[in-house]
Amino acid sequence: MVELYITLDEDNFITSYGHAKYGIITQNKEDSVLIKVDKNHEIALGSFGNWKYENGNLYKDTGRVVDSLKNAKKSELSQACQDCILDGFISKVDGVDYHFSYDREAQMNYQERWQLFQNNMIDSIVMTAHGLDGSDARLEVDKKIFDNIYLDSVRHKENCIKRLRDDLFPLVDNSQSAEDLNAISWETEVLEPVPDTVIVKDDKLLNEEIKRIESDNAVMSQEMLGLIMMLGMGGF
Repeated sequence: MVELYITLDEDNFITSYGHAKYGIITQNKEDSVLIKVDKNHEIALGSFGNWKYENGNLYKDTGRVVDSLKNAKKSELSQACQDCILDGFISKVDGVDYHFSYDREAQMNYQERWQLFQNNMIDSIVMTAHGLDGSDARLEVDKKIFDNIYLDSVRHKENCIKRLRDDLFPLVDNSQSAEDLNAISWETEVLEPVPDTVIVKDDKLLNEEIKRIESDNAVMSQEMLGLIMMLGMGGF
C-alpha cells in the first residue's frame, strides 16, 4: 500500500495527487486528502481523471467519459448531416428520377431562381441534373416543375435535420456506454422514424409551403451553425 495526498474538484473528482500534503498539488494543506491505495492502483499509476472520493470512499465514475463521448458522437453526426445535405437529392421530372446537386452554391442558385419565377421574370430555365446511371442532363423546366424540384430540395434538407435531431440525437442521449455510442452512425436504422417534416397535400398549398419553409430554414441553418460551433468548443 502507498499513501497519497489527493485534491478534488467541485464534483469530487480527483484532479491531482502527490506524496506531500501540500506544495506541488496545492498551496493549502487543507485542500488535500490522504488516501491509501495499492501501489499498482490506477491512481498511483497516474490515471485519476475518472475517480471520485466521497465520504471516505474511492470509486470510479465513468459518467464523465460517456458524456464526453456523447459530445464527440453528436459532433460526428452533425458533420454527417451536413455531408448528407450537401450530397444532393432526388427529384422526379417527367416521370424520370434525377439527382440534383445541393452544395452551398447550388442552394443559393435555387433561391435566386425561385425568386425569379415568383416575380414572373422568367417562364423557364435550363438546369443541370444527373441520371441515376451517372449520366448528365440539361433540363428545361417551367415554374411548376421547378417548384416541385425546389420543394424536394427543401424537404431533403429538412428531413436530414429532422433525422439528426429527432432520431439520432435521442439515441445518443439515451446511450449508457461507449459500446452503445460506437454502434450509432448516420446510417443507423431508427425503428419508428418521424414522418417527413414537409408534407404538401395539394398544388394550391405549394408556394405557401415553400415560403414558410424558407423562413423556418433560415432559422434552422443558424441553429445548426451554432450547434456545430458549440460542439467544437465542447459546450454542447
